[in-house]
Amino acid sequence: MSTHESGYMNKLNTVCNRQGWKLTKDEGVQSGPKHQPVWTGHVYVNGKPFGGQGRSIAAAREAAAMAALDYYRAYNPSVVPSDF
Repeated sequence: MSTHESGYMNKLNTVCNRQGWKLTKDEGVQSGPKHQPVWTGHVYVNGKPFGGQGRSIAAAREAAAMAALDYYRAYNPSVVPSDF
């Protein structure tokens, strides 16, 4: 399963909606050669940035969303259930 298929952005969106938090994302930045691009993207939860990298902007955002979910799961487990 690729990172994009895991649905971290959907899960983060659900958590943010439940908590009343604002979720935004940036446009992303591409680096590396065109045949092997590396994208860096960020999501922001109430202005707090979380970054990630991937082979596409979607994969980079998924990685960033996973980082955000991991952060909030560690910070307050009741906000992000362990099975989520």
